[in-house]
Parts: sequence; C-alpha cells; structure tokens
Amino acid sequence: MVALREFNEKDGTPVETIYGAVTSGTLWRFLRLNGATLSIDRSEYHFRDTGRIVGILTHIVGTGPRV
Repeated sequence: MVALREFNEKDGTPVETIYGAVTSGTLWRFLRLNGATLSIDRSEYHFRDTGRIVGILTHIVGTGPRV
C-alpha cells in the first residue's frame, strides 16, 4: 500500500486513501491507508460471508478516484 502510494505520487496521480485486503482464501481482512495512518478492520470475514465481502469491495471501488 505504501509502495502504491509512492508510485502514484511519482506518476503525478496522488491518491489520498488507499485500500487493501489480506486473505488466506477463506478469511478476509480489510485495511485503509490515509496519509501516514493505517486503519485495520478488526473483523475477520469468512468466505461464506460473500455478501459482506462483496459489499465492502463495492464500497471501496465506489469511493475510488474518478477517471
């Protein structure tokens, strides 16, 4: 996430907030990097919670920069 932020800054397209996800394939965790602050969602989402995972991903995509 830090590397992506640095890449975007060097490319001239800085992004204020970068989202990330970590998964084992069955468990998911979500992160948000805003400036120097990293926020980690304490909840673990099991693969069977597909609706919640898709909802979170949809929210992330919906809050992204407009091109």
